[in-house]
Amino acid sequence: MHLRKVPTLSIDYEDQWASLKTRASDMLNTVSQKCLKIQAVAVKHHLKALHSAEEAQAPLLFLANAPFYPESDYVSREAKMFKLLKQKVLKQQEDSKAREDFLLQRQLALEETLKQQAALIEKLLNKQTNP
Repeated sequence: MHLRKVPTLSIDYEDQWASLKTRASDMLNTVSQKCLKIQAVAVKHHLKALHSAEEAQAPLLFLANAPFYPESDYVSREAKMFKLLKQKVLKQQEDSKAREDFLLQRQLALEETLKQQAALIEKLLNKQTNP
């Protein structure tokens, strides 16, 4: 009795849905196969270029034939970075020292101005108390 009241989808709708799912699945399979073919061709070209570059390379140089340079002549990336960082820190220290000197001069000028104003106020107070 309750089964008669259960809504069901039409056969046409279910057929269209199944057809859509199969077409989407076929499309995904086709796209994935094309992608795999493209990747395979790219890998073959890459390996071929790599192999031909190895063949065209100059004969191997042995370490015994290499010129000798003392260790002090080698400049590593770390040494370059350390040098740059050191220059940066020294520049920052110079800038902060210049700023500190400027602020110190300004403070001294302000203190001198305060002393002059205090002396002037004291004179004026003395004149008012001693007419």
